[in-house]
Amino acid sequence: MTKSLLLISITLLFLSLTKAQDKESVKQLDEWTFYGEGTKLLEGHGQYLLKENPKGSKGVGLISPVSYSENVMMRYKAMALTPATVLVAILSASDHGASSDLRIADDYDGTIKFWSGGCDNYFFAFHNAAHNYPPFVRRFDDERMMLDIAKNNVMHVGKYYAIEVGRKKNTIWLKIDGKTILKYKDPKPYSGGHLGLRIRGTGGEYAACLIKDFEIVTD
Repeated sequence: MTKSLLLISITLLFLSLTKAQDKESVKQLDEWTFYGEGTKLLEGHGQYLLKENPKGSKGVGLISPVSYSENVMMRYKAMALTPATVLVAILSASDHGASSDLRIADDYDGTIKFWSGGCDNYFFAFHNAAHNYPPFVRRFDDERMMLDIAKNNVMHVGKYYAIEVGRKKNTIWLKIDGKTILKYKDPKPYSGGHLGLRIRGTGGEYAACLIKDFEIVTD
């Protein structure tokens, strides 16, 4: 009986500590660079809010302050708050060519043109039914190559999904709730770069999402 109570106490302590760490983990996003016309907010329940201004926004997002090598994963839970929200995760963003640096103009307004032509990156779009498209990943450089595309959308508004976006050397992937949705082996992989998160609305409607349990895993 005593051993059972001790085991239960230890288990509850572990769960409470883990939950506290999960709430703390999202705070690192406050150190990332925010861009676009909108709002970022670290709110009191271990969640991070990204939201476009309802009028005039061209997309908002976050960019990591440091670059990462060719072995990196972002894991987090994401909830779209509006039907128009398109969620994006970005890997290996850098200036064109053999570079891991990323220069962004001080007056960057959040437009997609920067990601589709102003830098190199792997661009994963999901929860994008509002664009009448299933999840996909593009390699954005001079060629703007579509690397993989899913058959169906699997995410819905108002529900948290576990997201994993990663690369191991020349293999990149997206998992949603543990299931591999996108995967590609790049014969000409980028050397590395910054990480990014982005949201964009469509049809004149704004985008908003919540993020929690955020972590970066590197080798």
